[in-house]
Amino acid sequence: MINVTNRSPFFYARIFFGVLAALFIILLVLEKIPVSFALFALGLMDIMNAMDAWKEQNHNKAMGTGLFGAVFIGLGFYLL
Repeated sequence: MINVTNRSPFFYARIFFGVLAALFIILLVLEKIPVSFALFALGLMDIMNAMDAWKEQNHNKAMGTGLFGAVFIGLGFYLL
């Protein structure tokens, strides 16, 4: 059984934004929404992943993932 009692709130936020990004990508393929919303959700998912990694004292992973998420969010704003 999976132990979910000691998880960070960022872990659950990462799952939420990952599911939201998957939903937006499906809607993007069906041409219902612009690409910006999918990029925002992917960027937020990456930033939550970085915050979770930082909390777990994995600073190198956190810096790389956070930068990647910021690029996604910036690209989403650019494509609006």
